[in-house]
Amino acid sequence: MILAAGPAQAFHKGVVHGGGEMPGETIQTLNSLACAAGEIAKWTGTVWDCAVDEDTAPTTSDVEGLGFVTGGHTAAPTTSDVEGLGFVTGAHTVDTDTTLDQAGIEGFGFVTGAHTVDTDTTLNQAGIEAFGFVTGAHTVDTDTTDLQAQIDDLYFDLSTNTVFVTNLTFNGNLGGNQGADQICNSMAGAAGLNGNYKAWLSTSEIFSSGEDARDHLTHSGMPYVRTDGVQVADNWIDLTDGQLDAPITVDENGMIPNLANIYVWTGTNFIGDRTLPPFDAADPLSSDNCVSDQGFESSIGRAVAGILTATDQAWTDAVAFDCAAFLHLYCIEQ
Repeated sequence: MILAAGPAQAFHKGVVHGGGEMPGETIQTLNSLACAAGEIAKWTGTVWDCAVDEDTAPTTSDVEGLGFVTGGHTAAPTTSDVEGLGFVTGAHTVDTDTTLDQAGIEGFGFVTGAHTVDTDTTLNQAGIEAFGFVTGAHTVDTDTTDLQAQIDDLYFDLSTNTVFVTNLTFNGNLGGNQGADQICNSMAGAAGLNGNYKAWLSTSEIFSSGEDARDHLTHSGMPYVRTDGVQVADNWIDLTDGQLDAPITVDENGMIPNLANIYVWTGTNFIGDRTLPPFDAADPLSSDNCVSDQGFESSIGRAVAGILTATDQAWTDAVAFDCAAFLHLYCIEQ
């Protein structure tokens, strides 16, 4: 505190004074009193002197302005202050117990019975069954083998056409295309083969009903394969180009039939059209392919046959036989 220079002023302890002299008191001039920074003029009881200002305590309003106190303006927080922060329980002491209580643990769903943590991570019967891994007595089913129906639906079954030569033989009265197809499907079914089968047979005639093999059969873009897995042709185009990849020498059971008879009724040339035996003027029925209403409906006459061991055009168009003869059939999956 710096006091302005001027005439000395007298102060009387305990009395509020104005200017001028004060009776009975020593008058002291303050002209020569110069206090350093941080000092103030202080009455010592006898004289004015410079002294350190020791009054640094904040006032009530200072403390209350900081929001630290309640009630009697002391700095210590009260019960309501601490409770307002949510740190206390009971007698206003801090709760340092971080263990979850029964309600807390149950809320997490980790406990069973007496509210203890369930550390058993093994799936129980219901848990395992929910995953669908078990059979019978609730043991894990490790059998990954596909069922027959699943295998049948796979690419490997759908991407090939099975061909076979019949193990049995028949005369020329086959019942036309319909009868021959029934024979193929009957023999395939007895051997456990899936699919629909038709005979490689041409039954068309100039003055009768019937169909050529190429019109009766599906022209597949997939390979033609014997029942032993050997490929006969890449596709329909390859099947009808006059050269097979392998002869059709395996029957519906995956076996080679008795080769004492290697002939197969076809009435068909290598491209799938009808073909007839050579005409014999002395025998008008010699070139009719066992015709009645359609071809291969009679045991009278003659018809063209192929050789099952051949891979050239002779596999389907080789010789002519009397319709009373017993020969094999070629069957092709559609």
